[in-house]
Amino acid sequence: MLGEYSGSDDQAMYITLFILTAGSDNPRMTMNAFLMACIAWPESIRRMRLELDRICGADADRLPGMEDLANAPYASAVIKEVLRWRPTVPLIPQRVLVEDLEFEGYKFPAGTEFLVNTISVCTHGFDDPSSFKPERWLGTKKDGEQSDTHSGGAGVQHNLWQFAFNAGRRSCVGYKLAQKEMFVAFSRLVYCFDFSPAGEFNDRELNAFAPGQPFPVRATQRNVGYGEPQTELSWIGKVSTRLDKSFTRTHVHHATANGYLVPTRSQQQQ
Repeated sequence: MLGEYSGSDDQAMYITLFILTAGSDNPRMTMNAFLMACIAWPESIRRMRLELDRICGADADRLPGMEDLANAPYASAVIKEVLRWRPTVPLIPQRVLVEDLEFEGYKFPAGTEFLVNTISVCTHGFDDPSSFKPERWLGTKKDGEQSDTHSGGAGVQHNLWQFAFNAGRRSCVGYKLAQKEMFVAFSRLVYCFDFSPAGEFNDRELNAFAPGQPFPVRATQRNVGYGEPQTELSWIGKVSTRLDKSFTRTHVHHATANGYLVPTRSQQQQ
């Protein structure tokens, strides 16, 4: 594939930069918004945990995984609401007209560039847009089973709010990976840890690019089913905690200077 590349070194540099930014920095910022939702809207997160406990067991039977996505409609709704509540990319990069366009009385010549304001899109058309309400993504079927109102399916991959990953025909090439990545990361964080404020915070100030701690968060290991007292975990730093049942060790680490907690699949006890 690289042998077929015919662009300049500068173009190669920019392509590489876009891949690194979209593949690592965007997920970090989305994780940042999710943790803010955890401390600002705890009731929604508790409901998500109840769903995960029903699926994976309330006594640490196993970690949530990809196989659970189809059975976790509320967790899927939480992901969609995080992306709507605090859009990861406030302005979708430029789209350029390849031909003249007339739309609702306005004329745009070919070559016109458009930016999509996702904050506006995420606000207009939603009831009480400033509130974090995963329920807005859920409907009720005749038999009482919850389903995704906007897609007819419960999975996070179904119509994951159009402007989260694209605006028009050119969509994010990694959106399917990102959807599944968010489900596994968010679900395991909620399943394994309690999050609470460690000080005053403003849920509109995510400080995604601020050095150090973006906002004060306290994370504690769940003590239900683990057989050990709660262990407070720092926001930044590497901590290993012993767990029981099918997994015995969870590694909490930070991936960037802004640091976020990511529990990984634990090792079986030898």
